Amino acid sequence: MKLKDRKVPWNIADVGKVFVVFLAVLIIQIYSGLFWLSEGHYLNNPFARTVLMIGSYLIIFLLVWFFGLRRKGGSFKDLGFKSFNLFFALGKGVLWLILIKILTVLYSVFTSEVLNFKPPPELVTGVPDIFGRGSIGFLMAIFATVIVAPLVEEIFFRGFIYTALRDKIGVVWAALISSFIFAVFHGNLWSIVPIMLLGLILVYLYERGNSIGPPVIFHALNNLVSVLLIYSFLL
Repeated sequence: MKLKDRKVPWNIADVGKVFVVFLAVLIIQIYSGLFWLSEGHYLNNPFARTVLMIGSYLIIFLLVWFFGLRRKGGSFKDLGFKSFNLFFALGKGVLWLILIKILTVLYSVFTSEVLNFKPPPELVTGVPDIFGRGSIGFLMAIFATVIVAPLVEEIFFRGFIYTALRDKIGVVWAALISSFIFAVFHGNLWSIVPIMLLGLILVYLYERGNSIGPPVIFHALNNLVSVLLIYSFLL
């Protein structure tokens, strides 16, 4: 399929509008203190934090729906909701998962031993700090990071942002820029390189599978392995 035959109805300006509105929502949340709750605050508990996180993802989805689908007449098919080869998605997902984990370990060793740039402890403690350290926390972490996050993030970064950039500047630059935005979105300087690499793999799966399905599956597998590794030391 030629690039001109698969253009999406939204554009970079629409992506910018989503960022502006979402940034305004974040500012309101920060101003209202939702990101820095006091120790005794009634919302400072794993269940409430999980609900707030899922609520943020819901806002992202609604913004994509409003600016990309409702206002521009787009469809879920434009976002990548198409049939796909499940065996391709699982096979490629497992292979790329092994590769990304090996590269992340090598990156960690290199940055720690050579550059003295060590990964922050929040990479491990952040998940249980949000969802809790017991079995209930584990289940909430699975729901939020393995089910909700991969689906919404793939809709946003690959289905919405990447496709708008691809139509304007081509596949290569769109892949690089959308993957960089994806890495910055996760908000940690140390992890920008491995997460950007992860984003490039997700773009590859999106293009090769011609569907959002393969990157969602790979994203979910990657998060699942991370959550299992983190909680294996806690449960």
